[in-house]
Amino acid sequence: MAKAALLFVGTDNGLVMFSDPGGLGRWLRIGRAFDGVPVQAVWAQPDNPQVALAAAGRQLQRSDDGGRSWQAVRDDLDVRSLHGDRSIPEDVTLLTSSGARLMSQDAGQTWAASESGSAAHDPTRATLPGRDPVLLRAAAGGIERSADDGAAWEPTTSDAPWNGAITVVQPSGYHIDTAFAGSDGGQIAISTDRGRTWHMIKQDLPPVRSIAAARLA
Repeated sequence: MAKAALLFVGTDNGLVMFSDPGGLGRWLRIGRAFDGVPVQAVWAQPDNPQVALAAAGRQLQRSDDGGRSWQAVRDDLDVRSLHGDRSIPEDVTLLTSSGARLMSQDAGQTWAASESGSAAHDPTRATLPGRDPVLLRAAAGGIERSADDGAAWEPTTSDAPWNGAITVVQPSGYHIDTAFAGSDGGQIAISTDRGRTWHMIKQDLPPVRSIAAARLA
């Protein structure tokens, strides 16, 4: 039986959480947090989405129970992005609006300044890993795809029009062919074919700023 996936969506009005029990593509809303506060960045441990991080205001919050409860781990950061590598599940990198770079190797419990790696992260661009990596980026009216390291880009298709600009394109933490995207029109879409086609799974949310998806092991 397919394991349930969890989807954490940071919006201009808090965090919205969804689950896909059994992997059937029926994303059900399972909770909310931080109502009234913008959530500009989220991260979920790829092999254990019970562990998640959310940057809400100037606080960095951590959950150990799939988003049912949250505890502040830092309250002095203006977080711009959180991102990690699915091959090292507990490693996560944090970038601040001032360009500072911090890294955690224990899924966000402790943090240390890091000098390695880029101090930039564009949430509207993503790389799907694999033997033949695929690049995805936001474009006017939708998402573009490149299979040749950006030498050429092609449009992708969606089963519903995008409302507003694409604000985030995010690979899932559980499958190299799956990615999510969100818009400032409050939409979320999924692609399961390495970005070629997109299916709208949620609409009418507040403007979407960040997405993290992982699957229960």
